[in-house]
Amino acid sequence: MTESSFENNDPQSLFVKAHELHDSGKYDEAKAIFAFLVKHHPDLWQLQFSLAQVLFDIGDAQQAENHFITASKLNSSSGDIFYNLAICQKSLGKVELAIESYLKALTLDATDLDSRYNLAACYAHLDNLDAAIDQYQELLEIEENHQSALNNLAYLYQKGGFEEKALTTYQKLLALDPQHISAKHMVSALQGERVTHTPESYVQELFDSYAIDYEQSLVDKLSYNLPRLMYEFYLQNSSHRSFTKTIDLGCGTGLSGITFREVSKTMIGVDLSERMIEQAERKNVYDLLIISDILSSLSDQRLYNSELILALDVFGYIGDLEKIFSESHRISKPNALFYFSIEKLDSEEDFLLKKNGRFSHSYHYIENQSRSCGWVINHSQKIDLRKERDHWVKGLIFELSKAP
Repeated sequence: MTESSFENNDPQSLFVKAHELHDSGKYDEAKAIFAFLVKHHPDLWQLQFSLAQVLFDIGDAQQAENHFITASKLNSSSGDIFYNLAICQKSLGKVELAIESYLKALTLDATDLDSRYNLAACYAHLDNLDAAIDQYQELLEIEENHQSALNNLAYLYQKGGFEEKALTTYQKLLALDPQHISAKHMVSALQGERVTHTPESYVQELFDSYAIDYEQSLVDKLSYNLPRLMYEFYLQNSSHRSFTKTIDLGCGTGLSGITFREVSKTMIGVDLSERMIEQAERKNVYDLLIISDILSSLSDQRLYNSELILALDVFGYIGDLEKIFSESHRISKPNALFYFSIEKLDSEEDFLLKKNGRFSHSYHYIENQSRSCGWVINHSQKIDLRKERDHWVKGLIFELSKAP
């Protein structure tokens, strides 16, 4: 489409046509018409807003923001403009500006649940837990059975150390939806129930939602540096080894893959979260990426004859490790190495589901499982895994080997 093809058409007809094209997914054609209309009628906020929407949908968030801002200046009484502007700004990483835009939307309509919900998420993103909690509470005063708000509020209560409030909120959510996976798991954790593994759907949902901000959150906010620490551990103990095939179980966004790529001829990553796999794929360090839970992946023949198996910060979601230890031993070559981390449990128990929903394991449990499954513990080392509430989570890293 060219401008000359629009010039003899009625602007209103073009406006309707552009919306029809947008609604049918023909974004480039819609953009061309909206851009033509904006060029000739720049003072109409509806045109600026419509062009911004189609620009955002085709992935040009920066230009979309410019037109949303122009629309908001032309019509400062539309909460919908500020709401969409905020979404656009959040996608650009401009979280503080998104907060300002959501607040403007709420000034125009304090009952706007979507703006309040997203505003709470922005505060949570900035670790302003008090402000996020306040927004979720205000939302629930308007809509007391808003399940997503209840789930997020319960999570923030737990994260902030308000365990009784977290439990009560998760229980309210379960009363509304008895099959809610996250709530069931966290109630089990907060009540100290005996659990052997985290539900797959819980892990998948958690990391799908976490994928985009995963590395920033871990590295910048939680001082996470496990891949580097594990690589230094490898250099201290087995630097003479390189590996024909390396398996990265629970590879996430690929931080471990980057670290061990140079000593691995073939690198295969496995993760349950499709969105985490998408992030890992962008790093171009894996020869193969597989979307699967860990135990099922160990039946995949493409993983057979591995020489190095990595499982970094993975066993926090698995209590009973017997099958993983035995299956990883079965598919690996003689003399293979197995590197993994655990959150350290200082008790007589084998493993424990903690109140944050993650598992910790005892040294004697790892020792017993290794021995019974045919692994030999070559080395172990105490480390600081990451920070929670400004305190280090204590962990252990291991190097196991398979007998020749």
